Amino acid sequence: AGFAALQPPFEILLDATPSACARLPTAHTCFNQIVLPMSYASAAQLREKLLLAVTEGGGGFTEM
Repeated sequence: AGFAALQPPFEILLDATPSACARLPTAHTCFNQIVLPMSYASAAQLREKLLLAVTEGGGGFTEM
């Protein structure tokens, strides 16, 4: 099971637009996709932005 069982299959897409480095990685959960900007300056910056995207808003749809 796991990723192999996903329908549609899991995809990692690369965003090559010049302004992409200003954005966080994004996910499209209905389509099993993650979009990673290609223009980050380093692997360390990619890691930082990816971790921020994963942890930010971790409370879900809770009331304020």
